[in-house]
Amino acid sequence: MAADARATSHAIEQHVTDELQAANSFDSDITYSKGEALLRMLEAYIGEDVFRQGIRSYIKSRAYSNATAADLWNALRESSGKNVPAVAAPWIEKPGFPLVSVSAACDASGNRSLTLRQKRFLLTDGSATGAQWQVPLRIRSGTAAPRNVLLDTQEQKTAAGRCDEALSINADAVGYYRVQYDADTLAVNTRLFAGAVDGDRIALLDDQWALVGNGEASLQDFLALASSMGTDRDARAWQQIVRALSSIEFAERRSPGHQAFAAYARALIKPVADELGWDAAPQETPNVGDLRDTLLRDLSSWGDQATIDEARRRFAAFVKDPHSMSADAQTTLLTIVGQNADAATFAQLHELAKGAKDDTFMERCYVALARVRDPDLARQVVQIALSDEIPPQANTLDLRLILTLAREHPRLSWDTYIGHQDQLLKSVSTEVRPLVIAEQTPAAYWDALPLDQLEAWVRANIPKGASDNLARGMETAHHLAAQKPALVKAADGYLASPTHAAR
Repeated sequence: MAADARATSHAIEQHVTDELQAANSFDSDITYSKGEALLRMLEAYIGEDVFRQGIRSYIKSRAYSNATAADLWNALRESSGKNVPAVAAPWIEKPGFPLVSVSAACDASGNRSLTLRQKRFLLTDGSATGAQWQVPLRIRSGTAAPRNVLLDTQEQKTAAGRCDEALSINADAVGYYRVQYDADTLAVNTRLFAGAVDGDRIALLDDQWALVGNGEASLQDFLALASSMGTDRDARAWQQIVRALSSIEFAERRSPGHQAFAAYARALIKPVADELGWDAAPQETPNVGDLRDTLLRDLSSWGDQATIDEARRRFAAFVKDPHSMSADAQTTLLTIVGQNADAATFAQLHELAKGAKDDTFMERCYVALARVRDPDLARQVVQIALSDEIPPQANTLDLRLILTLAREHPRLSWDTYIGHQDQLLKSVSTEVRPLVIAEQTPAAYWDALPLDQLEAWVRANIPKGASDNLARGMETAHHLAAQKPALVKAADGYLASPTHAAR
């Protein structure tokens, strides 16, 4: 959705006239991920069993033959009795997705009625009116079963439970759209947030953070939700919170308010990290392990000394006995140690990388070196990346190291990238290289140099056929650059507010 929120996004269905356009059409964000999200939303709209029946009919009727999108939609229409072609067409024929705004009204008995409106959600400059989709909403009041409502006009009214119940317009986070609640409804949702259904909580967190990003919601509202998680340990919800905090902390670096925000962020997530600990519990699900890794890495990045000290202790034990650390724990531990390395620790990591017998472990060690914050050691990473010590089978590792450096040392990384472009991109095919340069370079280096200089360099190094990709990359870069001071101002204001002081 982040990619599709750009004004320069493209539709799933595209007309292709040459090889570069063909390569550009099969991007993971829109062609695949948006396509998957659309099918999931349609499945929820018509029902799982009915959806399967339609898919079986579609496969059987087109066996040993070609097929079009219309064949699929018609099969789903026949199985469901619903006008699936009319619902699906706007989602694949045009870019973007809707923002559904919700205005609630309560009668004397506390019953709630909603006015729903839609417009296109955009990453920057708010949202655009005029665009319209047929949006399969899933509305839940409280913890009741969700109810399907098709929003097929610019404005529509419907009933939705009671005003003292939490409200979700995207129950279970199945829909491919954003939702913006009016202030009173958002206040109720925040007050009841800890007891909400997991999927509804995730959808609300995702939407509020996206609305902060495009300027349609306040950071205070998002942080109020984050602070309302209580003792709930839903891994996906906490992942969203931590990603948002990480974006703010990065924006705050080198600002007067950085220390205060880092302390706030540490205090918010430390209880979750302490509860999960460093070691996986029996029968633990993978998403919990992913959350643990994220929490520990960010606590270290935000200056939590206890986390850094424990990582160093475990690394020392690992150097003596490689069996003391599980393979699953390696990336997180090495990342923390590498980021905070002094010269001696850096040398230890480097020796581990050069002596590794396993390619996966070798790459983990090298990438951990590239996380280092010490500027002198970062220059050593550049020398390593450009040397011949990295084995041929790891032919993309040198580029990964330089791009990883951009997080802590953007200018050093940029100067290396443009000075050794041919060497670093040697593993990228000539057909794909213009697309990589056009989109990935602005996303990686938006904070390294003035954006007009960045765009000029990229434009000089790509063919005209990649101009659409450059437009998408630069839109992302401009958004990130504009968001940075906005986040700093909002975060500083929140920490200085009576609302935060009262928590």
